[in-house]
Amino acid sequence: AGFIWANAIASATTTKGAGTFVAVWTGWTCVHRVVSKLRYHFWYISLRLREYNLERYTSQRPLCVDVLQSRDEGIYLMCGIVGYTGSDIAKNILVTGLKRMEYRGYDSSGVALEVGEGAAAHLDVIRRVGKVAGLESELSNIDSDATCGIGHTRWATHGKPSVVNAHPHTSCDGRIAIVHNGIIENFAELREELEGRGHHFKSETDTEVFAHLIEEAYAETHDLMASVREACTHVVGAYGLAAVCADEPGVIAVARKDSPIVVGAGETGAYVASDVIALIDATRDVVVLEDGQFAKLTPAGVEYTDEAGNVIELKVTHIDWDLDMAEKGGYPDFMLKEIHEQPRVV
Repeated sequence: AGFIWANAIASATTTKGAGTFVAVWTGWTCVHRVVSKLRYHFWYISLRLREYNLERYTSQRPLCVDVLQSRDEGIYLMCGIVGYTGSDIAKNILVTGLKRMEYRGYDSSGVALEVGEGAAAHLDVIRRVGKVAGLESELSNIDSDATCGIGHTRWATHGKPSVVNAHPHTSCDGRIAIVHNGIIENFAELREELEGRGHHFKSETDTEVFAHLIEEAYAETHDLMASVREACTHVVGAYGLAAVCADEPGVIAVARKDSPIVVGAGETGAYVASDVIALIDATRDVVVLEDGQFAKLTPAGVEYTDEAGNVIELKVTHIDWDLDMAEKGGYPDFMLKEIHEQPRVV
């Protein structure tokens, strides 16, 4: 249209004078207005259709879909957490859960398994850069009957993708291991303070400060859950956290602030994950932790507490979707899921 208009102006000014120019200008203005109106109406109709679809399908979404898509947490959804304690072999459950969360994107993965009993009890930490399949291959060569462990897929934020920066991270003595989603905003200050008190850091990550904070607290409390609560009081930022300790076999301590965490209990043990699809095969009844809530997982079940350590009762949500529906966040197709995610992405 602009090309035709430019030619018309050139023709009018050189051959037919000002009168023709005015006629051409008026015609162009009318066409421009009509096109603009049409564009507006098409945009308006598409917007109304989008809102209709969202309203229609949002009303059908399961309640706990917010675990997958918290409104202000898009930046924290890339990493994946999974944990299990019970009577089954932990490494198989952890790998299956991590595979389910591969869609999030990641650059490395790892697990920490509780191995041995009594004085021989310790944590076996295995980490790999690349696909979970590589981690699975390495674990297949390890004859482990561990029934408690935590796993993680990492998307690098602080520190390059490498084995040393992959989760889980451990305390100085290696007896505490943690996995973490989120960003610790004051990690530089915490790291400097901890190093000043003699802690040795192995990675470039912000996450590792949690392992050392818990280690310090545990030296006083000898209680993993209480130590996690204490560590959280020093941290500014967002976290979905799971921790294990070789001195407390079968226990997984969990905390949440601004990063999704879901907990469930099945027939053979208790589970924690950052995404419900990681545990949907094991249980359909889950609890979605809110900010400032904690969970202590044992083979016998789950105990929930607040920031002061008081035992609390939390709402259990039943999941009735199949796995395919879970991966789509409760939507009937990926297109509607992505449409709903657009405001948070922008």
